[in-house]
Amino acid sequence: MSRFFRRTVSLLTIICFLFSNVRVYADAPAGVMLPEGGVIQAGTGAINDRVGDTLQVDQNTQRMVVDWRTFSIGAGGTVNFNQTQGASSLVLNRVTGSSSASSILGTMNAAGRVFLVN
Repeated sequence: MSRFFRRTVSLLTIICFLFSNVRVYADAPAGVMLPEGGVIQAGTGAINDRVGDTLQVDQNTQRMVVDWRTFSIGAGGTVNFNQTQGASSLVLNRVTGSSSASSILGTMNAAGRVFLVN
């Protein structure tokens, strides 16, 4: 075999190995299930981008209503409701886009009251 042929085969072997490992990482789970598709319908606040396995919802008024496509928290997931009005705060979360029931297997934190309606 020529030197060129051996180098080409070696290079192709390395490339195939690298691409085969990429597939392993691409098949990894996307992370813990968290609420999706939130839209604030009443009150003011913000639904922040997911950071790792945590979702933060900021509530700036005493009462707020949020419509969600899905609202489940998988094991190891966390949803924090940052309610600036404290214990007198109330947020109503309505699930409007899913036919399945919500499940709360992780952690949900809030200073005030949180209601969830499927």
